[in-house]
Amino acid sequence: MGSGDWMAKAIKSAKTATDCYHREEYGEAAVAYLEAASCLTQVVDSVADKKVRQKAAERAQEYICMVKRIRQRKTSGEGRCRESQGGGGDTGASGGFEGGRDEDSQSPRDQLGDGDGGGGDGEDAVVGGRSPGSHRPVIRDEEVDEEVIPTYAPNEVDGSVKVEDLIGMGRAKELFESRLGMPILFPQLFKPYGAMSRSTGLLLYGPPGTGKTQLVNAIASLYKCPLYVVTPADVVDKWVGDSPKNIREVFAAARALSVKNPDTTPIIFIDEIDCLAAKRDSSDSESSKQIKAELLNQMTICTRPTAPVIVIGATNRPGDIDDAVMRRLPTHIYAPLPDVGDREKILRKVLGGLGAQLSDADYSAAAAVTDMYSGADLVSLAGTIQERVLGRLKDCTHMRWVKGPDDVQRMQPCSPGAEDAFPMAAMETDRPGDVLAPPIQASDLRASLAERKPTATAAMVAEYTQWQERR
Repeated sequence: MGSGDWMAKAIKSAKTATDCYHREEYGEAAVAYLEAASCLTQVVDSVADKKVRQKAAERAQEYICMVKRIRQRKTSGEGRCRESQGGGGDTGASGGFEGGRDEDSQSPRDQLGDGDGGGGDGEDAVVGGRSPGSHRPVIRDEEVDEEVIPTYAPNEVDGSVKVEDLIGMGRAKELFESRLGMPILFPQLFKPYGAMSRSTGLLLYGPPGTGKTQLVNAIASLYKCPLYVVTPADVVDKWVGDSPKNIREVFAAARALSVKNPDTTPIIFIDEIDCLAAKRDSSDSESSKQIKAELLNQMTICTRPTAPVIVIGATNRPGDIDDAVMRRLPTHIYAPLPDVGDREKILRKVLGGLGAQLSDADYSAAAAVTDMYSGADLVSLAGTIQERVLGRLKDCTHMRWVKGPDDVQRMQPCSPGAEDAFPMAAMETDRPGDVLAPPIQASDLRASLAERKPTATAAMVAEYTQWQERR
């Protein structure tokens, strides 16, 4: 069945459940709700659209919560549900579904709503209705039910990125690995609230492009930690109340995974955390206040030993982060710009992969004049060099046969006076797959350095030093 078929079946089952609920046939309603939730999980697995998957998961969780509330009523004796066979049976005593008109006597439509508003008591571990500003049940920290279908799943970790492959970053790799890796490998040594209390919050800061995100990805891969990557664009929503709800759902999903798999420690990585948690001010909008309040609350919950979750923030502007958030990220690790030796290693790696014909002196000279360049700046520099080289390819008039990287004879542009040169325009050849790019020369490197300037500045680095001294 396709996703459209599963969706149609889910709608049909949900309608049946609603009708049974109104007729007080609660046993049949529970079965239909479960069938609708099962169909929606198939939609989540088969559809590509992220919004559709999220809405389907939200609605499936709401149906499961309705089933839980029906079962709780049935087992607690407050009201007896009719059995599906024969449609008969007692409808229960006063105070149950049939009795007084309390909040639990609302119809499923009233309890679940249409996704735009509504109520719910908000006190259960898994709320069957909705919390203010939310259109899905909320997972509380006190209990995480395995039947809950999380909207957010861990991001796919790139296992090809290794910590030892990351060039530069000074002592950041060593500090990050020890502060994060040791508690994961030896949790028994880090007693909560003891002398060796484990840190559940870290802040990576430094100039842009120094590899902060790559380092988090490599650490998550090394220790096999589920990784939830959060950016402001992921959680900030134009609808009132949806932004804190999105933050709450990410943290709830990570805690649920931590409870379900005690041997794993999920990581929530908040990139550009300064955009979500800037210093509070009286001029803040109501939405901004809600986001910061929810973020602070969720970060506090993550420190509880029942469902440990590590929160890592990354920023280029640590001085803009609210003090209360900084207190929940007690470990601060600086990711510096690469030094001259690291810059030479990066240039050799990225340009060597492009077939550059540069001497050791060329690499050393380039590393010496690229002060304040980050790793990302050097990769961009390689892109600029490649653009110049491809420009020469477009204008070439002669080729020669050379052995390619795969030991197969290929055509490469050359000057008319080169040995074994023959007339051939690259844009006119009938064998474009056999053409190699011209080799990168020192002149290409020098010309590209004049065009590509570093992102960081000396003043920016000085600000990091001053901020470290104030902390």
